[in-house]
Amino acid sequence: MLVGGWLTPALRRRIHWLGKKEMTEWPILGRLAIRGSIHPVDRARGDADAFRLAERILADGHVLVVFPEGTRSLNGELQRPKDGLALLAIRSGAPIPPVGLVDTDRFWPKGHFLRIGRRVRMRVGAPFTVADALGPEAMADRRAAKRAATDAIMQLIAELLPERQRGAYR
Repeated sequence: MLVGGWLTPALRRRIHWLGKKEMTEWPILGRLAIRGSIHPVDRARGDADAFRLAERILADGHVLVVFPEGTRSLNGELQRPKDGLALLAIRSGAPIPPVGLVDTDRFWPKGHFLRIGRRVRMRVGAPFTVADALGPEAMADRRAAKRAATDAIMQLIAELLPERQRGAYR
Protein backbone atom coordinates (compact mmCIF):
# COMPACT_ATOMS: atom_id res chain seq x y z
CA MET A 1 0.00 0.00 0.00
CA LEU A 2 2.84 2.35 0.83
CA VAL A 3 4.57 1.83 -2.50
CA GLY A 4 1.34 2.13 -4.46
CA GLY A 5 0.35 5.32 -2.69
CA TRP A 6 3.47 6.97 -4.02
CA LEU A 7 4.03 5.21 -7.34
CA THR A 8 0.58 5.45 -8.84
CA PRO A 9 0.35 9.27 -8.71
CA ALA A 10 4.05 9.69 -9.57
CA LEU A 11 3.85 7.51 -12.70
CA ARG A 12 0.29 8.51 -13.66
CA ARG A 13 -0.39 5.01 -14.91
CA ARG A 14 -1.86 1.76 -13.70
CA ILE A 15 0.48 -0.46 -11.76
CA HIS A 16 0.30 -4.24 -11.66
CA TRP A 17 1.41 -6.18 -8.60
CA LEU A 18 2.29 -9.74 -7.78
CA GLY A 19 0.82 -10.61 -4.40
CA LYS A 20 0.21 -13.66 -2.28
CA LYS A 21 -2.78 -15.69 -3.39
CA GLU A 22 -4.22 -15.68 0.13
CA MET A 23 -4.70 -11.90 -0.04
CA THR A 24 -7.09 -12.20 -2.98
CA GLU A 25 -9.17 -14.75 -1.06
CA TRP A 26 -9.96 -12.43 1.86
CA PRO A 27 -13.59 -11.31 2.03
CA ILE A 28 -14.07 -7.76 0.68
CA LEU A 29 -10.35 -6.90 0.74
CA GLY A 30 -9.67 -9.67 -1.75
CA ARG A 31 -11.99 -8.10 -4.30
CA LEU A 32 -10.37 -4.73 -3.71
CA ALA A 33 -6.93 -6.28 -4.20
CA ILE A 34 -7.93 -7.78 -7.54
CA ARG A 35 -9.51 -4.48 -8.64
CA GLY A 36 -6.24 -2.82 -7.64
CA SER A 37 -4.37 -5.00 -10.16
CA ILE A 38 -2.91 -7.43 -7.65
CA HIS A 39 -2.31 -10.71 -9.44
CA PRO A 40 -2.24 -13.75 -7.15
CA VAL A 41 0.86 -15.91 -6.78
CA ASP A 42 0.85 -19.31 -5.12
CA ARG A 43 4.01 -19.00 -3.01
CA ALA A 44 3.90 -22.65 -1.96
CA ARG A 45 4.98 -23.78 -5.43
CA GLY A 46 6.56 -22.39 -8.56
CA ASP A 47 3.52 -20.64 -10.00
CA ALA A 48 4.05 -20.91 -13.77
CA ASP A 49 0.73 -19.19 -14.56
CA ALA A 50 1.65 -16.15 -12.49
CA PHE A 51 5.09 -16.08 -14.10
CA ARG A 52 3.63 -16.14 -17.63
CA LEU A 53 1.18 -13.39 -16.67
CA ALA A 54 4.06 -11.29 -15.31
CA GLU A 55 5.95 -11.78 -18.58
CA ARG A 56 2.89 -10.61 -20.57
CA ILE A 57 2.44 -7.55 -18.34
CA LEU A 58 6.06 -6.52 -18.93
CA ALA A 59 5.95 -7.35 -22.66
CA ASP A 60 2.95 -5.02 -22.97
CA GLY A 61 5.03 -2.21 -21.42
CA HIS A 62 3.21 -2.02 -18.09
CA VAL A 63 4.71 -1.43 -14.65
CA LEU A 64 4.96 -4.56 -12.49
CA VAL A 65 5.82 -4.42 -8.80
CA VAL A 66 7.42 -7.56 -7.38
CA PHE A 67 8.52 -8.13 -3.81
CA PRO A 68 11.53 -10.45 -4.21
CA GLU A 69 11.39 -11.83 -0.66
CA GLY A 70 7.77 -12.89 -1.02
CA THR A 71 6.82 -11.64 2.45
CA ARG A 72 7.63 -9.03 5.07
CA SER A 73 10.29 -9.79 7.64
CA LEU A 74 9.61 -9.70 11.35
CA ASN A 75 12.53 -7.38 12.12
CA GLY A 76 12.69 -5.27 8.94
CA GLU A 77 15.90 -6.90 7.69
CA LEU A 78 16.26 -8.12 4.13
CA GLN A 79 15.77 -11.86 3.84
CA ARG A 80 17.02 -14.23 1.18
CA PRO A 81 14.71 -13.74 -1.80
CA LYS A 82 13.11 -16.15 -4.19
CA ASP A 83 14.76 -16.36 -7.63
CA GLY A 84 11.55 -15.53 -9.55
CA LEU A 85 12.30 -11.83 -9.91
CA ALA A 86 15.77 -12.52 -11.31
CA LEU A 87 14.44 -15.06 -13.78
CA LEU A 88 11.71 -12.64 -14.86
CA ALA A 89 14.27 -9.84 -15.25
CA ILE A 90 16.60 -12.05 -17.29
CA ARG A 91 13.88 -13.33 -19.60
CA SER A 92 12.09 -10.00 -20.10
CA GLY A 93 15.06 -7.63 -20.14
CA ALA A 94 12.85 -5.15 -18.29
CA PRO A 95 14.53 -2.31 -16.41
CA ILE A 96 14.41 -2.58 -12.63
CA PRO A 97 14.34 0.49 -10.40
CA PRO A 98 15.47 -0.82 -6.99
CA VAL A 99 13.23 0.36 -4.16
CA GLY A 100 14.15 0.31 -0.48
CA LEU A 101 11.46 0.85 2.16
CA VAL A 102 12.95 2.21 5.36
CA ASP A 103 11.36 1.52 8.77
CA THR A 104 8.26 -0.30 7.57
CA ASP A 105 8.76 -2.73 10.46
CA ARG A 106 8.47 0.15 12.92
CA PHE A 107 5.42 1.63 11.17
CA TRP A 108 3.52 -1.62 10.56
CA PRO A 109 5.13 -4.60 12.32
CA LYS A 110 4.18 -7.94 10.83
CA GLY A 111 1.23 -9.37 12.75
CA HIS A 112 0.43 -6.04 14.49
CA PHE A 113 -1.58 -2.89 13.84
CA LEU A 114 -0.24 0.28 12.29
CA ARG A 115 1.75 2.52 14.61
CA ILE A 116 0.49 5.99 13.86
CA GLY A 117 3.11 8.70 14.11
CA ARG A 118 5.93 6.56 12.72
CA ARG A 119 7.52 7.46 9.41
CA VAL A 120 8.37 5.30 6.44
CA ARG A 121 10.77 6.43 3.75
CA MET A 122 10.99 5.07 0.26
CA ARG A 123 14.29 5.31 -1.55
CA VAL A 124 14.45 4.63 -5.27
CA GLY A 125 17.69 3.83 -7.06
CA ALA A 126 18.62 4.26 -10.69
CA PRO A 127 16.94 1.76 -13.02
CA PHE A 128 19.15 -0.99 -14.44
CA THR A 129 18.84 -4.16 -16.46
CA VAL A 130 20.27 -7.45 -15.30
CA ALA A 131 22.25 -7.79 -18.54
CA ASP A 132 23.94 -4.42 -17.92
CA ALA A 133 24.59 -5.20 -14.25
CA LEU A 134 26.12 -8.63 -14.89
CA GLY A 135 27.67 -8.27 -18.33
CA PRO A 136 27.27 -10.64 -21.29
CA GLU A 137 29.73 -13.28 -20.08
CA ALA A 138 27.79 -13.77 -16.83
CA MET A 139 24.57 -14.32 -18.76
CA ALA A 140 25.90 -17.39 -20.63
CA ASP A 141 25.18 -19.89 -17.83
CA ARG A 142 21.47 -19.52 -16.99
CA ARG A 143 21.63 -21.07 -13.53
CA ALA A 144 24.64 -18.98 -12.47
CA ALA A 145 23.09 -15.89 -14.06
CA LYS A 146 19.88 -16.36 -12.06
CA ARG A 147 21.76 -16.53 -8.74
CA ALA A 148 24.05 -13.60 -9.71
CA ALA A 149 21.04 -11.54 -10.84
CA THR A 150 19.21 -12.23 -7.59
CA ASP A 151 22.23 -11.10 -5.58
CA ALA A 152 22.77 -8.01 -7.76
CA ILE A 153 19.15 -6.92 -7.40
CA MET A 154 19.16 -7.43 -3.63
CA GLN A 155 22.52 -5.72 -3.20
CA LEU A 156 21.20 -2.61 -4.98
CA ILE A 157 18.12 -2.63 -2.75
CA ALA A 158 20.33 -3.07 0.35
CA GLU A 159 22.39 -0.01 -0.60
CA LEU A 160 19.21 2.07 -0.28
CA LEU A 161 18.57 0.88 3.26
CA PRO A 162 20.16 1.75 6.59
CA GLU A 163 22.67 -0.79 7.92
CA ARG A 164 20.17 -2.29 10.41
CA GLN A 165 17.84 -3.36 7.57
CA ARG A 166 20.36 -4.87 5.15
CA GLY A 167 20.20 -8.31 6.77
CA ALA A 168 21.79 -10.95 4.56
CA TYR A 169 23.15 -8.22 2.26
CA ARG A 170 25.24 -6.24 4.76
